[in-house]
This record gives sequence, structure tokens and C-alpha cells, in this order.
Amino acid sequence: MPFVNSDVHVKHYDFVYPVVRQNNSTEPSATLYYKKIEKYISKKFGPYFTLDESYPLKVNVNTYATLKLEYKQPIHKNKTHYPQKLFLAMIHTMPNKIQNIINIRNTWCQEKHELEFGFKCIFILVKGSVEKSNKTTTFKEMNSTKQDIYFVEMPFLNEEWNTLYHKDIASYIQLYPIFNDYKFYGRFDNHVIVNVDMLSDILIELPTNGTVFGQFYSHEPHGDKKSKYYDMFAQPFKKYYSFVAGYIALYSNDMAEYFSTWDKYFQIPPSSLEDTPFGFLIYRYAMEKHIKLTFVQPKQIGTGHSGQYDKNYIIFHRARENDLVQYYNRCVKDGHFVN
Repeated sequence: MPFVNSDVHVKHYDFVYPVVRQNNSTEPSATLYYKKIEKYISKKFGPYFTLDESYPLKVNVNTYATLKLEYKQPIHKNKTHYPQKLFLAMIHTMPNKIQNIINIRNTWCQEKHELEFGFKCIFILVKGSVEKSNKTTTFKEMNSTKQDIYFVEMPFLNEEWNTLYHKDIASYIQLYPIFNDYKFYGRFDNHVIVNVDMLSDILIELPTNGTVFGQFYSHEPHGDKKSKYYDMFAQPFKKYYSFVAGYIALYSNDMAEYFSTWDKYFQIPPSSLEDTPFGFLIYRYAMEKHIKLTFVQPKQIGTGHSGQYDKNYIIFHRARENDLVQYYNRCVKDGHFVN
């Protein structure tokens, strides 16, 4: 069992050095490029990390997923009974986002909303980043009331732009065993407002196995080395495997469990960004389990930006600190957060 500090939750491991299989390339045109990436990974990440080269350079998403990309928002029925533990909101944040945590706690993650709509919010930080910021005591004090802040460890790595995928996987590895009985697991950014009534109304309709929920994308990897989103590992691919944007990305329990193993941490899919590697893992899951997945993208999921208000969006993204409260208040005024 993990060690959980009484003040702040910390997962502790007597870590065993991993032995991770090397999946060699089945694509001759990519083999030479992958050899360069292997050298880079060994130097940048360390000798325990490898690149999973087994993915075909081209796949048809319809062969492994049923697409429901214009999912209609259900009409809300008053006094709907939502199952307990419908979804776990895993809100990824950083030590410099304390006010965002406070605002989210006081808006859509209020306990009354959690109880009414069947979900729980937790805030996830990297233990090493908190220690470097000298804010461990601050977070312990913040956690003395709700106990909803969790530290995760990232063995051999620091939290930075090109290790955010590893933070996501480490969160599944270390927190799924603690919260292993939710129907869905959602990764959320720390600057969003979620109309949880709308979200829960959809989730109770969906299959509880093999389901992915969010804003789906499948585009060409950025090739400009000056771009923030330049993807060194994915250059052999003309398009990414279908993935969901990480500001709201929900997976059914079976898929969250699949992500929660160390081989996903040490064997990196062919993408050096955060969200895009999960497109590859989703495909791999379907192939290994021999099942067809369900991809759900609601018509009213939102624009991905908070610049334009619409009462019927599920999520408002990229809100500034003050906007979080403002958008929540407008949602309440429009009748949301009421069952």
C-alpha cells in the first residue's frame, strides 16, 4: 500500500529498476530516424527509457473505434440520480497555480457539486517541483481541510515541457490504485470551468468500457523546430493517431487501469508532446484487448478557449484566474449546477 502523509498525499515507492522491452520498428522507412531518437532518449531521459517503434505509420481510426463526434447533449431531467463515483477529475497543476486551485475548489469542485453529480476532484502536483519551489508547507496547510492535493513522483525525470506525458502516466500509476472504482477518469487543466451537470448527463449514457471522451484531433506533427509544439519523435508519421486534447480528456476505468503500469512510463510512444502519445496508447489498447473502442465528442464540448461565453458549453478553457469565478457565476446564473 502507498504511504499517505496525513497532511498531504504522497505516493512512496521502494523503486525497482525497470526492464522494458524494446519494440523494434516494423517500418523500414522510419528505422534510421528511430535510431537517432533512441540515442536522444538515452541521453535525455536515461538508459531505462526506450521508444516504442512498433506502431504502423498509418492507421484507419474506423478499424478500431466507433466515432460519435457530434454527440447530442441530453436534455437534463430534474432530480436525476447520478451514480456515486461516476468520474474522477484529475486536475493537473503546478506550484505557481495556487490561486487556481483555490478558485476551482470554490467553483465547480465544491463538495455539494461533487455529491450531487457523482464526481470527485483531486489536484495533482509533482513532488520534486513542489520541493524546488519551497512550497511544501503551503500545500500541506491547504490540504488540511479537503485533503484533495496529491503529490506524484517522476522517477529519473524532472517536470518540464517534454516530460508532461510522463507526469500524466505517473498520475495514473500512483493514483489509480487509490481511486480504482470510478467509472471514468478525467485529466483536466488547472484553468478550466466545467459545467458538471452537462458532463455527468452525458457520462451516464456512455459505455463504461473502452470509451474515450473529449475533443478529438488527428493532424500532421509540427515539423518546425522553432515551434513550441515541434514533435521530434513523431516526424515519420503523416498524421497522429486520433487523440483528445488534455484540457478535458476522459477514459473509462479499464483504460485508466491500462495506463497505470510502469512500461507506459519507460517505453515512450512515438511522440514527444503530452496529449498526442495517448492516441498511440489508445490504439495499442484496442489491439491488445481485441475490442473496438467508442470515441465521444459532444457537440457542445466548448471551443477550447474562454474568450467567448456560451451557457451551453461543457467546458471553458484557458481562463485567467479571475475568469474562473466569473465564468462559474455566469453558469450558475444560467441554471447550471442545479439538479
